[in-house]
Amino acid sequence: MNSQAVKTDSMSYQKCVHFFNVNRNVELGFVQSGHHITESGYQYGPMIRDHYLVHFIKSGKGKLYLHNMVYEVNAGYCFLIYPNQIAFYQADSNEPWEYYWLGICGVIADDMLQTIGFNYNRMVIPFKSEKICKTITKIIDEAIKHETDEIAIYLQLGSLLRKVLYYLMVDNRAKNIANYMKPTEDTVEVMGNGKYTDQYVNIVAKIIHNSYSENIRVEKIAEKLNINRSYLSATFKKNTGFAIKEFLISYRIEQSCVMLRDKHKLIAEVSNAVGYDDPLYFSRIFKKQVGCSPSEYRNRI
Repeated sequence: MNSQAVKTDSMSYQKCVHFFNVNRNVELGFVQSGHHITESGYQYGPMIRDHYLVHFIKSGKGKLYLHNMVYEVNAGYCFLIYPNQIAFYQADSNEPWEYYWLGICGVIADDMLQTIGFNYNRMVIPFKSEKICKTITKIIDEAIKHETDEIAIYLQLGSLLRKVLYYLMVDNRAKNIANYMKPTEDTVEVMGNGKYTDQYVNIVAKIIHNSYSENIRVEKIAEKLNINRSYLSATFKKNTGFAIKEFLISYRIEQSCVMLRDKHKLIAEVSNAVGYDDPLYFSRIFKKQVGCSPSEYRNRI
């Protein structure tokens, strides 16, 4: 598990928990949650997740970009990012967001979210903040409290997770579908801006930087961008000098080197945090890239 509480300045604050090695085939599972008071103009992405991610906007306003569409999301609304969906979001410069988020997985997750009111044509729906935000705060505290007790986490967080989804379902039971937020076209192509000349290369590079801990699959990215996988791979190598897989491995190992400086982190924790479920496989990749094993690297430091 990774947890953090960060106060970056007098106006910005973030507290979150993230479990990296969660079985995606359970009935309904908890992956991550957090609370963020963003600074002016805060932005995140493009990124992808291998689980469902819901953001609840408690105050402020901002924009959610899903490929070539953009939503204006204000306080009192929540938005859903589906697994493998490419997303980017940005808080307003004058009225930045305060939001809570919840990441879930499981075989019934999609059906539950549809029952609540989400679908690919309805990514943003209203909610009432009080009970939901309080419950997510309790989820974060319980996750940190029981981080080494898998049974307690399963029982405590499973119950709280279902409460959040129930509250959201009740909030949307009697809502008029016509009132749900509709997107407009992103004519500025925000997600594709960056240092490379090709917008798709910029998107893929940013996805790797923001989502390297996830199960990143090139074919899924190409599918969401609606372009040929071979063309995407060739264009990426032409612009960066690396194949996408090489670029991903290099960045993961770079990040793992930073994490290994924390001697309280187990090698297995670092492995999970950079996207490798198998610590032995991670060690082989690490040694190939760095020239020594993770434990040897740590000892040298």
